[in-house]
Formats: sequence, C-alpha cells, structure tokens
Amino acid sequence: MQERIIPKEVREAMEANSTASKESPKNLMDALDRIVDYIHCHSFGTTMMKKLDKELTYVSERQNISKMQAFFLAILFDEGQFMTTKEIAKELSCTNIKVMSYKSEFDDLAKRRFISHCSRLEKSSKAYCITKECFEAFLENKTFVPKQLTGLNYNKFFSECLDIFCRIQGDVCYHGEKTDFGMDCDMAHTLLRELVENNLHLGFASKLNGYDIDADNFMVLTYLCTLLYCNDVQVVQIGVLDNLFPSFVETKEYIRSLENGTNKLLKDKFVEMGLGTYYDYDSIALSRHGKEVFMDGLIKLEVKTTECRTGLIWSEKIQEKQLFYNEAEKKDVDRLASMLSEERIHEIQKQLRENNLRQGFACLFYGGPGTGKTETVLQLARATGRDIYQVNISQIKDKFVGESEKNVKQIFDRYRRYCNECEKMPILLLNEADALIGKRFDSPKQSVDQMLNTMQNIFLQEIEDLSGILIATTNLQANMDPAFERRFMFKIEFGKPSAEARTSILQSMIPTLDKDLAADLAERYELSGGQIENVARKFIVDKILFDEDFAYSKLEEYCAKEFGAFCKKMETNTRKKVIGFVA
Repeated sequence: MQERIIPKEVREAMEANSTASKESPKNLMDALDRIVDYIHCHSFGTTMMKKLDKELTYVSERQNISKMQAFFLAILFDEGQFMTTKEIAKELSCTNIKVMSYKSEFDDLAKRRFISHCSRLEKSSKAYCITKECFEAFLENKTFVPKQLTGLNYNKFFSECLDIFCRIQGDVCYHGEKTDFGMDCDMAHTLLRELVENNLHLGFASKLNGYDIDADNFMVLTYLCTLLYCNDVQVVQIGVLDNLFPSFVETKEYIRSLENGTNKLLKDKFVEMGLGTYYDYDSIALSRHGKEVFMDGLIKLEVKTTECRTGLIWSEKIQEKQLFYNEAEKKDVDRLASMLSEERIHEIQKQLRENNLRQGFACLFYGGPGTGKTETVLQLARATGRDIYQVNISQIKDKFVGESEKNVKQIFDRYRRYCNECEKMPILLLNEADALIGKRFDSPKQSVDQMLNTMQNIFLQEIEDLSGILIATTNLQANMDPAFERRFMFKIEFGKPSAEARTSILQSMIPTLDKDLAADLAERYELSGGQIENVARKFIVDKILFDEDFAYSKLEEYCAKEFGAFCKKMETNTRKKVIGFVA
C-alpha cells in the first residue's frame, strides 16, 4: 500500500495547528485527541511513534499499558464502535498484515478488558471495540480497573451473566439503549468462566463449575439458567441459540446433537426439547431435573398439579375391573405389578444403576385380539397409582417424508417430560406396536420401507436409552424383528382363557348366570375375554330394550354368533395378503 500523499502546505498547516508534542497532555481525553489528530495527517511508522511519544507515554503510564496499546486505543476510541483490522489499516494508510502483526497487543488489551472482540462482523477479519467500562473510565479521566466480580449475590451474578449475553447478541439494547460495545463468543465464554470461578460461594456457580461439559454446552446451560432467573423465560426457540456460537456451521452441529439425542445436556436430563405450547420440537428448556440441580432455591418450581398430567390417562380415573388369567399369565402379571410398585421400583433401579445396567423397563404384551393386553396395562396402572401416556402407533405415520420418524422421537421426548413432572413415573403404552417391532427390510428400495426402517431404528435406540416404563402391545409377536427381542425385559403372552377362566369371566359379567350354565357355555365356545364382554353387553342391551326374562337359549345364541364371526374372520385373514404396514 502506498504512503498517504499530503501536500506540503496542507501538512505544515495541520502541524502548526496540532498541539501534539508541544506540551504535556492535560488529561486522558486530551492525549487521545492529540494522537488521533496527528494520525490524520501522517502515515504510520517509527517517525509517527516518536512524534507522539509524550502523549503515548502519558496514556501508557496512566493505564499501565504499552505505548503501542495506547496508540491503538486512541484509534478505537475515536471510532466509537467496532473496527476490523482492515479498517484500522485503512485509517493508518498501511497494510492489514502490518496491523495484524500487533495481534499480541490486541489480545492483551482484550484479556485486561480494555477492548473486546466484536462478533457482528465478517469472520475473515478480526474486529475490536472499546469496552463500555474502559470508555467511561477515559471520559472521567480515571485509570481503568476492571470490575472485580467476586463475592457477588445471586441478583448481581445473573445480572452480569445477562450483560455478557446481551453483548454477544446482534443489534440489541444495552440497559435500554442501543450499543456498539459487543464481544464475540470466545470472549463471552472466557468472561463467564471467570465469573463462575470467582463466585464459587454461590451454589449455582459451584455446581456449574463442577459439571464437566464443553464450551458449547456451558454457554447454552448458563444462558438457559440466566434467562430463567432474570426474565422467567421457561422455553427458548432453538434458533435463538445461533447467537451463542461463532458460526452457522457450529450452530447447526450443536442443534443436530440435540435432535439426534447425543447432546450431553440431554443425556444427563438437564434439558429437554419439545416444550412449546404445542410441543414444538424446535424448542429447548431446562428440565425439572435441571432446575432442581442448578436452580434449587433460586426459582419456584412448578407445583406438580393436574395441569402437568394433561394428555395422560389418570390412574385414579381408571375403573377397577376384575381380570381372570391362565396360571402362567397370572404369575407374570403379578410379578410385574410387584416390580412397578413405588416401594420396589426405585430400589430395583438403584441396583441396576450400581451394576451399570439399563434402568428402563420395557415390556411386551402379545397375543390375539381381546385377550386382555390393554386392560391389563390399565389395571396395573390403577393398582400402582401410575398414569398412562397412551400412543396408538398407527396414528403417528405421516405421508410427508421425515415426519413419521420425527413423531416417534417426539413420543419419547414428551414421555420424558411427563416423567419429570409427575409425582410417579407414568407408563408409556404403545398400543398396536406391530408397525414398529415388525421385521426390518434388509435392502429397502421403496421410500415407505426406508421410512419404516428409520422409525424402527429410532425406536430401538429409544428403548436402549429408556429410564422409565414402556409397555407395548401386539397381535403379531411372530413377526417381531430379532433386534427387539433383547430390548424387552419382560414378554408376556396372553392366550385365550381356559374353560375355567371363561366360566369365571361369564359369571363376573353376568352375575345372574348359573355356574353350571356358565361352565357349559365356556366349555363349548372358546371365546376370548373381549368376546365374552361383547356377549354380556348384547345380553344387557336386549334385556333393557325388550324387557325379556333371562333365557339360556338367547345367551347361547350370542355366544354362537360371536364365536362364528371370529372363526370366519380368522379364515379370511389367513387368505388375505397384507401390503404395506402391518396393522
């Protein structure tokens, strides 16, 4: 770059009017003014530094910085806002390389908080600006001393955190006024770390300092806690996180870790996704566990009221019903009921955790229609006081590419939220789960097959990471993919009830039925529990409509029709070719 050409007459006139080097500066602002005034009529070099020695010495001694640092501070102060190294070079009529060679001087100023890196500029050129505190110190002709942010109370601590986050935003307001005192993400992380380390007497700072996480998660976790404490912001859109990362690529990588479940904050259950008004998946918030760990005593936790149970089948509203099982079924169901009791489940999970084993309970109920699979889940929930989050898998399939897979993920995200909010861990009931546990395609060619495989892979991983209670029901256990075999801790087969059980079911549903008649019908018609319920309902309805006295022949007619219809349906299904999703 060529040296700035200034006519001799103009230069002599400017030098005559300049007060530089004639007498000692009156104050810091006077010294800066002389430096900038001289820069405007001379090119950068050794001669300039010698001519400005008196002013640079004054500033450097007052602020305990080098003369070169005083020189660059004058330029930044005169600009009043951020400047790239290219812009500084243009001001000095020298090359950008020349300015960049003084990077160590800039870095030291930034470390001592005279200046900060600005994050709003192109990434190809470093940019700097005077910090607000330094700016005010010079205006008041004082030696700048960075604030000693130690021994703070919570209000002051989080106020400082909020101040840092405000400065790395785009065009935001600073305490109600527009500002250009920005900083980049790296400097914000450094300042936040220092703030935390200098205030370990605060429970929040101590816990955060002891939590082993990388810089990205540290920034996000601190940001969520700060917004919650200062502004009572419960949920943050993922797009807002863009301001916490240096580049778009790094933002996308972080968001991807949230979406695929590999993020440490998600794994440790300190944050959760999908907590918007309509369970918007593109949102993030501190989980109840995260609030209890980091914000204990700082905020009022949501009371676990009926509001958090919206979308659940409440255990106390499940109607009690007597169920009759075959001997093997009864043994398995009783064992499961004992395991799910509140006094046992925590002890079992503790033992599993200490032995580095998975803590979740995934159960599969399989058998023909009407054999009591779903009703058993309801009665288990009622007996153990656990609500049910019921999902019919057939309803989550979507015609749009990627939506079905996303729906599977959202099921488990929402279930995790219920686990955090409810007094007792609820049961996740996946009804008619045939589409998810069926055999996967080895080389899927059609998009629908690829979609199904992806849904199953997500489901497999979610079961692997499960820490709650999942019960899936299916009519087609024989079609189950081998990969699901080891995922289900318990597999209970529900067959048609024995003749003795059918007798008991008939009598329980029709109390006026004679035992011998019930035994005769049970022996001749091999009905499921659901079919027997249909018989009982028809009998009661007809009795009300026609006011008929009980007639054994009428009841036998109902049984014969129900059994005949079932046999005909089974015969049709064996000839029917199933296409697409198994239902």
